[in-house]
Amino acid sequence: MHPIVLTTPALSAYITVLVAFVAGAFSLLNLTVSKENKVSEFRQAWIDALREDISSFVSHSQWIATQITEYLNERITYAAHLASIRDSLISMNQAATRIKLRLHQEERDPKALMLAMKAVQDALETAPENPAAISIEFRENSKDVEIKAALVLRNEWKVVKKGEKGYRFAKRFAYVSIAVSSVMLVLLIIGFLQTSK
Repeated sequence: MHPIVLTTPALSAYITVLVAFVAGAFSLLNLTVSKENKVSEFRQAWIDALREDISSFVSHSQWIATQITEYLNERITYAAHLASIRDSLISMNQAATRIKLRLHQEERDPKALMLAMKAVQDALETAPENPAAISIEFRENSKDVEIKAALVLRNEWKVVKKGEKGYRFAKRFAYVSIAVSSVMLVLLIIGFLQTSK
């Protein structure tokens, strides 16, 4: 098998094709990075909103639990109790709905968060007559919500840091394309220099 002898026009053609390929890879990389930056901004805003809704859910549920304890200890009337929890009950349910609409409920961690939130809501809706019992049950359920929420937020933050799957694939493809093209270009030039001696 005879070695391929590169003439100057052939080398120029190869170099032109490789340069165009490298330029295309750089364009793909820039486009992907720009899109990913925008997606990351939206995802960060989504995480901030989710964090705010979880905080709202927990704080309103804490107020409702406190008022239930006050009522069970006969410090306020039932009418006063209902009036005191009305706004917090609405806000807690609104926050819960917003959280549910934001999450993929079939995934493990979001599903666990949904169950923990349901346990809080169930505990507040079916309060026992013993104030100490609701205080203990609510504390445990509320803490569980915070733990499960932290897992969901941590996983979402990991996605922001690492980037979406499509972005990671495109970035790797662009880097590999640039590296392969650079190596081929160097080999072509070396081959041309050797044949022109």
